[in-house]
Amino acid sequence: MPTQEAYYIFLDFPKEEALRETCIPIRRDKKGNRYLEDKDVISFLKTQLERKDLTVCSYWTI
Repeated sequence: MPTQEAYYIFLDFPKEEALRETCIPIRRDKKGNRYLEDKDVISFLKTQLERKDLTVCSYWTI
């Protein structure tokens, strides 16, 4: 997460069907591939940072 004069990187790892620290759910597509929904991550960030006006942009590429 870029901020003025710093970058913050959050690490979290799977534990069963959610991420261990944040409890963000891990979903599966029709082929069984695991993935995170952007909306789940955005909701977590806005809740934890107590900022409903926070703009969150995904940097994922396909």
